[in-house]
Amino acid sequence: MDRIRQWIQERSGFDWAVVAVLGPAVLILVFAFFSGLFSSSEPTTLETAAPEALVETTSDEEIAEVEPAVEPAAETEMESEVASNETAEPQEVAAASPLFDLYIPLFSSQSVPEAATAFLEDVQGLVEYQQFDGTWVQVAHGATVKPGYRIRTAAYSGATVRFRDGSAAEVAANSELSIDELNAQRPEEGFRTIVMTQWSGESEHHVAFRNDGGSRYEVKNPNGTGLARGTIFTVVVGPDQTAHYEVTEGRVDVTGVNVTVIVVAGQLTTIPAGEAPSEPAFMVSGEGEVTAMGEEWVIGGQTFKTDAETVIVGEPEIGDYVSVEGHLAENGDRIADTITLLPENEDERFSIRGEVSAIGDGSWTVSGTELTLSEDVLITGEIATGDTVDVSGIIGEEGELIAETITLVDEDAPGLPFTFVGVVQSIGDESWDISGRTVVISDVTTIDEGLAAADTVQV
Repeated sequence: MDRIRQWIQERSGFDWAVVAVLGPAVLILVFAFFSGLFSSSEPTTLETAAPEALVETTSDEEIAEVEPAVEPAAETEMESEVASNETAEPQEVAAASPLFDLYIPLFSSQSVPEAATAFLEDVQGLVEYQQFDGTWVQVAHGATVKPGYRIRTAAYSGATVRFRDGSAAEVAANSELSIDELNAQRPEEGFRTIVMTQWSGESEHHVAFRNDGGSRYEVKNPNGTGLARGTIFTVVVGPDQTAHYEVTEGRVDVTGVNVTVIVVAGQLTTIPAGEAPSEPAFMVSGEGEVTAMGEEWVIGGQTFKTDAETVIVGEPEIGDYVSVEGHLAENGDRIADTITLLPENEDERFSIRGEVSAIGDGSWTVSGTELTLSEDVLITGEIATGDTVDVSGIIGEEGELIAETITLVDEDAPGLPFTFVGVVQSIGDESWDISGRTVVISDVTTIDEGLAAADTVQV
C-alpha cells in the first residue's frame, strides 16, 4: 500500500490533470457505445422483438392500455406469432399464452366486477327477471343477474347480458333465457364457465375467444344443447319447442338425443322435440314482395318451400313485403324457417297538415290537395271545413294519396302531435311508461279498457 501511495504522489502533478480532462470524454464514449449510438443501422434482435404493452391499472375494475411504438418488422413478427397461437391445438391450461397477458375486452362496456354475476345492458321496453323466490321484477340498464335467474322480454323489448370475460348474449323480444351456471373468469383468472338455457324466443351470442381446453360456453334448449368456444351464433326456440342454431362465425357443437353435429359459419341445424339435430345446412335469407303463398311461397321472385316447422311472424298477405330466413335442402330446394312481415316502406307513405276545404263521401281536400279515403279510414274529432287536420296514409300505385287517418288539430293545445307503438312498462294515475318513454295522461286521454303492463299499444 505504501508503494502505491508513493507512486500516485509522484505522478499527481501531471497524470491527474490528464484524467480530469480526458475522463469525462471517455465516460461519454463508453455510455454512447452501450446505449447503441454507434451501432449499425441494421435492427438488432432486441429492436425487432415485440415490446410488451404498458399497463396502467387504476383499480381491479379498470385496465388502461398504453400502446407502444412498434417497427414494421416487429409488427410482422408479432402478427405471425399471434396467428400461429390461434391455430394451434388448445392446451389444457387456464392461463393464456404470453402474448395475451393483458386482457382486452371485446366490447366497450362497463366492467363486470365479479365472474359469478352479469350486467343487463341496452335494456329496451319491458324486461324482467325472475328471482329465486319465483317473483318477476322489472329491470333497467345496469341491473345485475346471477345463476338461477330467468330473463324475459316483452314485445318491442330486448336486453344484452354482459359477462366479465367479454362475452355477451343479446336477448330479442318475446324471449325467455335462464342463467344456469356462471363463472365468467378472464383468461388470467382461470377457466370460463357460462351455461344458459333458451326457453323461448331468440338470442344472439358473441363468445370471447379462449385458447384453452377447459373453458365452456353452452346454450341449452328444451331438446338439446350447443357448445361454443369463440364464435357468434344465434339460438331460436319456436312455439312448438323446435330449436334452431345458426352460426355466423366459428363453430358450435350441437347435441340432441346423444347425437352431435358440428355447425360451422354460414350453417344452421334444427332440433325438433325429441329428435336428433338435422344435418347442418347452409343458410339462405332475403326479403321481397310476396306473390304466392301456400306450401310454396314466392318472395322477391324466389321460391321457398314451407313445412310444419316454418314460423310466420305477423299476418303477411299477397303484395306485402317480408323477410325470409331458411336453409338449403340436400336437393337444392330453399326451405323457409322464418317468414316475417316487414313494416310498410316509409318512402311509400305521406303525411300532411292543413286546412280542410272540402269534405266528400270518398274524398277530402286538404291544403288544396285531393285525398282519397281508404275503406277503413280513421277520423278522429268532429271535423268541418275550415278546420286544421293531420292526415297520414299511403301513396297509391298511380301516385294518388290514400288517407288512412285524419285527426283534428287543437291549435290551442301545447306541443306537437306524435304517435308510436310500444310495450306498457308501468301504469300510473298521471303517466304511463311505454317502451322507455313517459307519456302524460290528461283528462282528454282516451284509454282502451283492459290494458295492462306488458301489453303492446299504439299511442
